[in-house]
Amino acid sequence: MVAAVLIHVGLSVLFLRTVVWEHAASRSDRQFEHGPRRLRVVFAGDSHTRNAIAPRALGQVANVAVAGEHYLKTAARLPWLLDTTGVKVDAVVLPLEATSFTSWKSDHFQPEAVWGRYVDLVAIGAERGDRVGYAGRALKARMAPYVGELDTVISYVAGEAAFRGVVGRAGVFAAGSEAARRGAGVASAVKHFEGQRMDDPAQVAAFRGLVADLRGRGIRVVLMSYPVSDDYFAGSLAYRGRTFAREAILAPMLEAGEVEFLDYEDALFGRDGAFMDADHLNVAGAIQFSKAIRPRLVAMGLLAGDE
Repeated sequence: MVAAVLIHVGLSVLFLRTVVWEHAASRSDRQFEHGPRRLRVVFAGDSHTRNAIAPRALGQVANVAVAGEHYLKTAARLPWLLDTTGVKVDAVVLPLEATSFTSWKSDHFQPEAVWGRYVDLVAIGAERGDRVGYAGRALKARMAPYVGELDTVISYVAGEAAFRGVVGRAGVFAAGSEAARRGAGVASAVKHFEGQRMDDPAQVAAFRGLVADLRGRGIRVVLMSYPVSDDYFAGSLAYRGRTFAREAILAPMLEAGEVEFLDYEDALFGRDGAFMDADHLNVAGAIQFSKAIRPRLVAMGLLAGDE
């Protein structure tokens, strides 16, 4: 019995000091905490944001986006970051894309030892009618963080997206044939949208709550659609996630003056050399895109022209 307890404790500590410590969210939190005490702009969101924004090309900004993050996560993590670090932020840029309010991976909070720091899993379980299941996930985050995390450990060992930052060499996506790129775009769209709700109520509520929270702090909220390839764009249109995001969510908020919007979805159509895959920029593409949008951010007063 004693040996089993010691093994459990050892595995828990090992998991926390490796997988959890090196998770992209954890690393981003530490970088944000030890960075400037005041920032003009913080970019938050998922892998589209993570791979599209190169802070060094912009100035006094931070990119806290994490691959796999969705609005149920962002709505908890971003206020947590602001509260725990005390960093003063003038504006936050959030994603407004075809994928923003879908149910795809909306129940994914692994590793719970990471996301359970920000997200109230018990409350989500109550809303979804799965109190026991989500309470178990919350308990696991605290008492047995490594349990059921084989896929996460494999991802950690392999250095996959959850454990790394911007990736992808210039020209990788473009190196494929036109048919291959078209196929990749359709495949990515199917993965993101097939069989999913485009108007997941929990995602919508989390997004609205986050915008209200930021505005209540006196933080300017800007929504942005990030570049995707024309093949991905064409493959995604039939699912109408873009229509819901822009017509049901964005339009009323713009009319009410709650947010501003920057639309760069088609900014790099036909320039596949900037992409890592059908819907993520590579390193060169991120630098190129960040430099290209800088004058617009300056014109909006989000950045100073002399930075």
